Amino acid sequence: MSHDVFICHSSIDRAIANAVCARLEEKKIRCWIAPRDVIPGREFAESIIEAIHASKLTILVFSANSNGSQHVHKEIERSVSAGIPILPFRVEDVTPSPALEYFISDAHWLDALSPPLEQHLDHLVGTVQLLLDRSEPGGGIVGEDTAAAMDGSTGATRAAITTAPPPPTAPEAAEPLTSPPAPGPPRIALWVGLAAALLAVVVVAALLLTRGGGTPAGTAGPTTPPTATSQSAAKPFSDEFTGAVDPSWTWLNEDPAKWKVTDKGRLEIVGQQPPPFRNVLLRTAPTGSYSVRLDLTFPAKGSGFAGLVFTGSDLNTRVQFGWTEKALVNTTYKDGDLATDSEMMTADLPVKPGGEARLLIEVENGLYVAKIYDPTYDTWFDLGTGRLDPALTKVGILTYAKGTPGLTASFDQFQIFF
Repeated sequence: MSHDVFICHSSIDRAIANAVCARLEEKKIRCWIAPRDVIPGREFAESIIEAIHASKLTILVFSANSNGSQHVHKEIERSVSAGIPILPFRVEDVTPSPALEYFISDAHWLDALSPPLEQHLDHLVGTVQLLLDRSEPGGGIVGEDTAAAMDGSTGATRAAITTAPPPPTAPEAAEPLTSPPAPGPPRIALWVGLAAALLAVVVVAALLLTRGGGTPAGTAGPTTPPTATSQSAAKPFSDEFTGAVDPSWTWLNEDPAKWKVTDKGRLEIVGQQPPPFRNVLLRTAPTGSYSVRLDLTFPAKGSGFAGLVFTGSDLNTRVQFGWTEKALVNTTYKDGDLATDSEMMTADLPVKPGGEARLLIEVENGLYVAKIYDPTYDTWFDLGTGRLDPALTKVGILTYAKGTPGLTASFDQFQIFF
C-alpha cells in the first residue's frame, strides 16, 4: 500500500503514535506505522527502510522514550539520508540527545505538551497537509523556508510550531535555544518568584488559623478524604490467586460452584453461556495512564471467551481482549451489538492453545493498545488499538461459553501498574 507519511516512534509510545496515525488517516493522509504495516514473513528492518524511502514526510513522535531509542535514531538517520523531511511532534518536554540532535537541530517542532492531545492532533493534521501540498523534490528537514510558507496557514498551526536552531559554534556567539526549551535562569527566576508568593500565602493562612483558633469564618472545613474505592484504584494492584481471590474484587453474578482457586495458585472459572454473564471479576479502573496485565492459560478445548474486560454499569457495553476457540480477539460491544473487532488467528499466535499467555492493555490519554507477549523474541506484539469510553469505569476478568462444550479458563495473575 502506498503512503505519504512514515511515523517514527518508540514502541512504548505506541498509543500516541496510533492516535496520530488514526487522525491523519481520518483526513485521507496515508500513513505507514510499525508493526501494523510490516508484511508477515518479511524482515522487519527491510520493511522499515522501504517504508522510509517511499514516504514524503517522516513524523517523529518525540519523547523521552524515543530520545533514548536506538531504533528511532536509525530511522531518523535513514530519513535524513533519503532526503525525507522530518516533522518532530513533541509530546514530552525533553532535550534531544546528541545522537538525535545532530539530525533534527534545524527542524521546526510541533508541540503537544499540554493536554488534551486532541487539539494538538488537529494542528498536526493541518501542518502535515500543508507540508505535503508544498513538498519539494529535494526534501530535507522542515526548515525556515517551510516555516515561511506556513505563515499562510491557520494561526493555530503556525503558533504551535517552534524552532530548534543548531548548536552554537562558540560560547560568545551562542543563541538561546527556543525549542526544545532548556531550563535556564529566566525559568528558574520565575519558579523562585512563584515559590515565594506561594510561601507568603501559606504564612498568611497559618496566621489567620492561629488567631482564629480554627477554620476562618466563611471558609470550608477539611475536605472529605478519598473513598477506599478511589484510593485503591489509584494504586498498583496485583493478585496472584494464592489461596484465595483478593477481597477487594467484586463478583458480578457469582456462581460459587463454577469457580475455584487451586492448590497451585490459579483461578479457574468454568464458562457459562450468557445471559447473564456469570462469575465476572471486576474492580474500579484507574484514570489517566496505566497498564493492565493478565496471565492465563489459553484453553485447549471448548468454545467461548476468556480474558480482560473493561465495562461500566452494563456488560452489554464493553471492550474485551482475550482468547476464543479460534483466535485472540480485541472486541468492542455497544449495547450488545458488535462495534469493532480485530483478531489474530491461532496459526499466527506466539502462544498456542494450552500454552501460557500474557496479555497487556496500555491506556494513555483515553486511548488503549492491546498486546500479547511473544516469548521467542522477548517482545510485546500489538493486536489492536482503540478509544476507551470514559463510561467504562471497571476492569477485570471475563469468562463465558458459546454453546457446548464450554471452556474452562485458568488465570495465573492479574496486575494494574503505572
